[in-house]
Amino acid sequence: MEYDPKNYRRDVRKIGKRLFKMAHEWSRELPEKIGERYRIADACKGRKKFATKKEFREIIEGPMVDIARAMRESRCKHRWGKERRRIALASGRLTTLPRGTLKERAERRRKKLILAASVDQCNDYSGETCTVIKYGRPSATTVTTRGEKYSSGCLYSKTDAEHIITVHPQWYSRVYAKGLACLDDLCTLDAELVSEDAGCTIYRATWLRSTLGKEITAQTGYIAIGTHGSVHAKTITGAKSTLTRRANALRQDRHEHKIRALLAKMELNGYANVSVSMADSIAAGNCRPGTEQFRDRYFPGRDTASIQEVLGVGVSRDLAINACLRAIRTAKMK
Repeated sequence: MEYDPKNYRRDVRKIGKRLFKMAHEWSRELPEKIGERYRIADACKGRKKFATKKEFREIIEGPMVDIARAMRESRCKHRWGKERRRIALASGRLTTLPRGTLKERAERRRKKLILAASVDQCNDYSGETCTVIKYGRPSATTVTTRGEKYSSGCLYSKTDAEHIITVHPQWYSRVYAKGLACLDDLCTLDAELVSEDAGCTIYRATWLRSTLGKEITAQTGYIAIGTHGSVHAKTITGAKSTLTRRANALRQDRHEHKIRALLAKMELNGYANVSVSMADSIAAGNCRPGTEQFRDRYFPGRDTASIQEVLGVGVSRDLAINACLRAIRTAKMK
């Protein structure tokens, strides 16, 4: 076969195919298993047993063709094995347990739950940051050290930090099992039931607190859980009063929503003669220049007007309704 520079790639492919066929023919007379071929080669005391170097080279180089085939077959078997394993796991016929004893697995799972509850409060520093979970008296602290420099030419170093969180030894049963692991985006380190009423449950608790400087600390107080969510406070009275204010605010919002709908439809239902002043409009969030312009245009020389008059203008209805709601609230307080 003559060499042609113009058809170099084509000739290389042809030569490769011929060499592959030759090597395949040489390997047919050898055992099928590669291990047996290696044993044959190892059993030879020297090349003198072979008439030519070619025979010895065939014994050594012959397995190369079958190695490629064996690798392809092994990959197919591996894929098929993974597929059978996936089907078995999905059907429930095959179950695997994680490593370690039952106690070690439970400990890893508990630490994962604690880390998941505190992940939003443990901020990262410029260097390496890690979180360590301990058991004992609930507490939290951050230890910082000087890390590696930002670059070889920089004088400043990064800050490495270690967040140390200590939770109650029975954290899982005292906190997580009761749904108290993370309330109001605060990780609970310990909780003890104090009182349980029809509409409010009080716990004496310790929770995680993050400061402005990324450090963490533990704060002790009370957690109140009611119909309208949860509250953290220093005292039981403060927790209950916060829940009461929240319930009143929601109730008032619902009531004002109904009044707003009635005012929008001009169904005043007894609110028609309630007086709306300049102070009510400003307290409702309307700007003073806009309120004065509205007064000078529609009610010149007057600082007050009834709800019926204000809504009868028909301009800036939403802003006027805000001022009317404020006036109704002020009239109820008197």
